[in-house]
Amino acid sequence: MYLFRDRRESALYVGRAAQLRRRVRSYWGPLDDRPHLRAMVRRVRDVEVTVCETEHAAAFIERDLIARLDPPYNRSYGVESEVYIRLRPDGALHVVHDTLEVGSRHFGPYLGGRAVRDAATALRMLYPLEPQARAVAAARGAETLDDGTVRGRLAGLLEGDPNELAVAIERLIGMRDAASARLAYEFAADVQTRVASLAWIVDAPCASRGRRVAS
Repeated sequence: MYLFRDRRESALYVGRAAQLRRRVRSYWGPLDDRPHLRAMVRRVRDVEVTVCETEHAAAFIERDLIARLDPPYNRSYGVESEVYIRLRPDGALHVVHDTLEVGSRHFGPYLGGRAVRDAATALRMLYPLEPQARAVAAARGAETLDDGTVRGRLAGLLEGDPNELAVAIERLIGMRDAASARLAYEFAADVQTRVASLAWIVDAPCASRGRRVAS
């Protein structure tokens, strides 16, 4: 995380990057793709850095800083949308924004709707609970487990269990490699995206907030 301040210590811009030095230096380059930032660079007098444990944590902090400081050179509020994963009693799994449904269990909040939707697609494949999904899994020769076991393992992953995450990612990698072997490269690429998405939601600082909304 980085925060540019001017000579009066007012916030100018908030951003985040995995390679901080390279990103910060880029502002003193041509800026051909970001001409609106040229005026900002002339005003920068200090760079405030915050080290975050995960990319997801950085996204939450970035959004919070933009909301509190309202930097004039940030064009959007917080970048990612806040979403939940909802698990219904019938096994249906959905990504929702702020509608917490009575009787269902909700995990989150997470930032990044697209990544969470990709993760949800992987979870439906790995932890089939709806009748149709279970039938498809059985037809593909997947191990048949009782509903309670599948639900418990799914909840464990969404609550941040690293062992369950490792098992899930190993299974996805197996699907990816099998798809590549049969030349289904597009599906293999989709599965690889879901691997990263699962790691993203389990890294979320709020991942352990799974809860049931009582009736």
